Amino acid sequence: MGGVTMINRWNYLLINGMSNAFTGWGGEDDDFALRHGLANVTRNQVSDDIGRFYSLEHSDDRVYDTERFSKLEPPEVRNRMLRDGLMQVTYTLLNVREYPLYTLYRFDL
Repeated sequence: MGGVTMINRWNYLLINGMSNAFTGWGGEDDDFALRHGLANVTRNQVSDDIGRFYSLEHSDDRVYDTERFSKLEPPEVRNRMLRDGLMQVTYTLLNVREYPLYTLYRFDL
């Protein structure tokens, strides 16, 4: 899993969002996919006729999370899903702007 992902609010809450345990490059998208499986949330991939995106140019100066593979063991993911994610983040909603195709939420973390 990676790239562009869309998930409804209820499923995002069910899997406790994304982990805050990963730093640098790698692992967070795999953890997110494993959370889907653990919660029996199905994932669908749309065809290129329906949706596609182009990545902006960016450097390849990646700092990898060297512990990412040990963090992706199923028992570790299951435990982290319950204790690390959206429900553990402290934030303040600053404002909401509705646009024709999306809603923009601004937060202070």
